Amino acid sequence: MPEKIYSAQILGMFTYTITGFILNKFWAMK
Repeated sequence: MPEKIYSAQILGMFTYTITGFILNKFWAMK
């Protein structure tokens, strides 16, 4: 099922971006 792999890739990219954003904000506050 190619569409399942595709959505998983999108979800992974989204999660990665959000995590990086939160870590960046956390670091900036220090």
